[in-house]
Amino acid sequence: MDLMIERRNITQCYKKEWFPLQWCRLEPVAVRRDLPVKALKTMIDQRILDSWNNLYVDSIPDGHWTRMLIPTVKWATERIEIRPNFLLTQAVTGHGAFNTYLYRIGKRTSPLCRCEVTEQTPEHVFRFCTLYDEGRPEDWKDGLANEEVRQYLIKTMRQLWEEEKEEEKSGLNRVRRGNIRSGAPTTGAGPASSSR
Repeated sequence: MDLMIERRNITQCYKKEWFPLQWCRLEPVAVRRDLPVKALKTMIDQRILDSWNNLYVDSIPDGHWTRMLIPTVKWATERIEIRPNFLLTQAVTGHGAFNTYLYRIGKRTSPLCRCEVTEQTPEHVFRFCTLYDEGRPEDWKDGLANEEVRQYLIKTMRQLWEEEKEEEKSGLNRVRRGNIRSGAPTTGAGPASSSR
């Protein structure tokens, strides 16, 4: 988002000739003063895409799962023509009906999967868990560009949400608000049983 704001600011300053474009956070832009604004925007957009791609690839230590589905920003913009939806976005980001996420935000008492083998991460659910074998694609190398992978992710997310609804109805895994915080002990009376 901040890169898009910078694009707007650079374009506005260029139109009004307020400052040298080399002052922007993106790498310096060599610009002829007779360059049309549309050409400048195209040049800046390419720099923004390069900058975003570098941030995505280099600075996300826990993004292994997401990078498996979307290897680079450039790859996504060149190869994928899909519309994100509620379920697919949760499958890709891991912010959904996964016990690791629900535990981290204090909605679960444990990050373990229902199979009780390991933590219920998106990668575990979609690639390895025997509870979600049905319809699992064998070929994941094209990530989200593969229609079979996208359909499996959506179908499995629906299943996870159905399981979540059932657990909520039955009271399983229910956590009272304030009893659990990420990293806090799971016993005691109150958010973090301290002796203040």
